Amino acid sequence: MTLEELAALVRSGEIEDGPVADFAADYHEAARIFRKKDD
Repeated sequence: MTLEELAALVRSGEIEDGPVADFAADYHEAARIFRKKDD
């Protein structure tokens, strides 16, 4: 798996278990808080 593939999985929310899922949950929470001003 490449880094690009992993990033796509994290952004899509398709990962459901394991340490990557924990990171994905934190990523989505941070993305909600620190979104671009253009949004």
